Amino acid sequence: MVALVQQDKITQTASKEVNYTTLTAQYGDGYMLRAGDGINKKKEKWTITYDNLNQTERNIVWVFIEQVQMSEVVEWTAPGDLSEKKWIIDPEGSIREQAKSGDIYTVGFTLIRIFDL
Repeated sequence: MVALVQQDKITQTASKEVNYTTLTAQYGDGYMLRAGDGINKKKEKWTITYDNLNQTERNIVWVFIEQVQMSEVVEWTAPGDLSEKKWIIDPEGSIREQAKSGDIYTVGFTLIRIFDL
């Protein structure tokens, strides 16, 4: 496991998305049965953006991304949380970079919470 780098450079506009996995069965007479799917029903994603990075800070973020490659577990305490949780970079997402002006950059990606031993 690796700790998320440059946490002080993550913008305050990081956004959270939550879904709950639910099993459903629809019956012919209009009734529907619903039940939570598993013990970890809550699916959590955070879209984070590192903003106003200089060239050195940008390189540190990219070395981190290359190290974890969307499969290694990352430890991070999300805004509003009290404890560190386990995350991976969304393998179905993409990593975004924007050169703002001169040597100032923005890098962003989505983290998905995982439940791992």
